[in-house]
Amino acid sequence: MTQLKLFDLPTPLPLRETSKGIELFLKVTPKAAKNRIGEIKEESPGHYAVKVYVTAPPENNQANQAVIELIAKQFKIARSQITLISGATSRHKTLLLVNVTLGEISSTLKSL
Repeated sequence: MTQLKLFDLPTPLPLRETSKGIELFLKVTPKAAKNRIGEIKEESPGHYAVKVYVTAPPENNQANQAVIELIAKQFKIARSQITLISGATSRHKTLLLVNVTLGEISSTLKSL
């Protein structure tokens, strides 16, 4: 797997624009030392994900809620604009971000 610095953002980004909103692909590490958004990594050929670290344990949906809160804070959007659409019990998650543009999300990723 290739590790990329944020200033070397890949094309395509770990995002996909759909008719419902922007899908953001994540790889989550629960029980981390602190909540933070890390690097973008190539998980498989042509598929990228943003590494996200949360202190919450992966029990009773705690880590998923922590991920949503962290993404909402980092991208300056309401938690209600974020839905976990896949990966509820997996480290690989896909979030749906609504009422935001692809440009807003990609520019925030570039500024991390």
